Amino acid sequence: MAPQVVLITGCSSGIGLATAIHLARDSDKRFLVYATILGPIEKEVTFREAAGELLNATLFPVEMDVTSDDMVKNAVAMVMTQHGRIDILVNNAGVGVINVSEVASVEVAKKLFDINFFGMLRLTREVLPSMKKRRSGRIINISSNNGIFAFPYLGLYAASKHAIEGFSQEIAIVCRFFNVWWHIGL
Repeated sequence: MAPQVVLITGCSSGIGLATAIHLARDSDKRFLVYATILGPIEKEVTFREAAGELLNATLFPVEMDVTSDDMVKNAVAMVMTQHGRIDILVNNAGVGVINVSEVASVEVAKKLFDINFFGMLRLTREVLPSMKKRRSGRIINISSNNGIFAFPYLGLYAASKHAIEGFSQEIAIVCRFFNVWWHIGL
């Protein structure tokens, strides 16, 4: 059986990097993992060290900023050109902001939403049509318990995660008719 093609955003560190390494290390080699990183691979020391022997074997770095329409389109097109499909999309890229919401600037809020929500939306819009056409795929949106419960000083962050929750709940219902399955990770 051919390995599943996985695209994971936000792999420079944290949950994204750990997920990419875990899947790429699968002993049965069930996954080819395309892991998005913000900068050129030469500058991504943490990623390179974690990848080790997996780099360019089962784990492939893709430079991408989820706030750039062009970078998102180019990254998805590159994977589609090489494999003709993306089986699993993990929308993980995100940032946190701790602030007093009523005094935070609109610019801070826009940047937060551009990464946390609109980044997820950009990737989904690029990948979902081919999944629906093939009637196969999985999309995993990484949210947060703050997407369900807001805590002091995390209001804007919680709002961006609430947006992911609402979007995911709606589209999951629609996509079941196309055998595309949605998952929300907290």
